[in-house]
Amino acid sequence: MHIGAVWKALGPARSKALPAFHAFTGVDNTGRFSRVGKATWLQSYLRTDEDVINALQMLEEAEVTDGLLSTLAGFVCAAYAPKGITIKTIPELRWHLFTKHMAESDNRGFEATHPESPHPGTGVGTGSHPWRMGYPD
Repeated sequence: MHIGAVWKALGPARSKALPAFHAFTGVDNTGRFSRVGKATWLQSYLRTDEDVINALQMLEEAEVTDGLLSTLAGFVCAAYAPKGITIKTIPELRWHLFTKHMAESDNRGFEATHPESPHPGTGVGTGSHPWRMGYPD
């Protein structure tokens, strides 16, 4: 593919931010960035607003500020959040992913198979994770 076609399809701002996007997501040399693959990251990149594109362009030149971090955190959250759910901060995203993976573990019988389970191999305590007590589902 000719680079001119890519430049024209993405536009000048997204094209200039593309190297930083690849470096930021890690998908320039790996297939995934923490379970999110190239196709998902590219879709997020193509949908994102100009603030994120500008933030990616500034990574090479500007000092990393709280505003820049917040903008890029929003970009990461958008890539991971399921459709219909708005997550704006990394702590919210971490909680969402943690509870999602814990629910998936419950469905697979986490305590019965995980070596760090209080009762490995027994299935005792399935669904009663003490570290989840007091937190919203």
